[in-house]
Amino acid sequence: MRILAVDDSPISRDLIPMIFATSGFPPVHVAESGHMALSILSNGDEQFDCLVLDIEMPEMDGIELCARIRRLPRYRDTPIIMLTARDDADTIEAAFAAGANDYIFKRSTAKDLVGRVHVAKRMLHRNDCMVLQDMDRDHGPQARSLRSGHHKFALSDSLLVEGVERLILPFSLGNYLTQLPSEALSDVRLFGVQIEDPIRHYYDNTTPDFVDILERCAGGIRTTVNTERLLMAYQGNGAFYCIARNIDPGYPPELEAGINSYLETCENASALAALQSVRVCVGTPITPNARRGQRVRLSFDRVQERMDARTKIGATIQPLQPEQETAGWR
Repeated sequence: MRILAVDDSPISRDLIPMIFATSGFPPVHVAESGHMALSILSNGDEQFDCLVLDIEMPEMDGIELCARIRRLPRYRDTPIIMLTARDDADTIEAAFAAGANDYIFKRSTAKDLVGRVHVAKRMLHRNDCMVLQDMDRDHGPQARSLRSGHHKFALSDSLLVEGVERLILPFSLGNYLTQLPSEALSDVRLFGVQIEDPIRHYYDNTTPDFVDILERCAGGIRTTVNTERLLMAYQGNGAFYCIARNIDPGYPPELEAGINSYLETCENASALAALQSVRVCVGTPITPNARRGQRVRLSFDRVQERMDARTKIGATIQPLQPEQETAGWR
């Protein structure tokens, strides 16, 4: 596994290769700046399997470097681990929004760092989330030959649509939740957004049209929640998991109304048949579990349960009056 470590500290550039050498890894390549790293990565003779980036560097910090790396076609999917002394929630969120897959603090042990790279290695080989690129969204002449319901991904597959703001890998969303400091959790809300009847949309649409549905739903979530403190992932089966900070995202009926209104606007402005009758249900927002070791599993299980409950409610009762909706979800 070929690793490139980027850090402006000479001590770190000496220490990181030593840590991995003692764990049986091939020699680690190092760069002292973001510009040097981009020069190395742009060289067609080199291909790295994992990137370890410091955040606090002069001229170009690690977050900007991460975002630039994600624009390089050969490194769209490469695991990126941020290694930093910064442990505030804003920096952690910014790193994951830029495309980082994991985040580890410099005060962690060498064993922790090597362990996170092993996890990244498993992620690289497992490739359990398909990344949909521009070619998968192309509505050009070649798209006319595509058949509805014939996709290179299953309905249950988690997907990442490139270029969709605030949409990240499910693996990364879980790591983001894990790394948030405990003192920030009281201001964190998790909620799920479920596309209604995803089976119909999957089989009735070509891949570009289905990707359009996902992109518009993500846009509806961003617009309705209306905060930069939002990250989300598409889990498959028409479900988005969302994490918002420092804002009350609202009650499920309010969120549903906002997202569905956005989708209706898209439908009216578009000639795409795929957008017709696309609607969503939203689960009741929750606060994450405080125990770091089980935070992701327990919190995401609750998100799914709340989303499933809301989907069943939406299918069996008539919409409430506005004054009743708020009272019903307090």
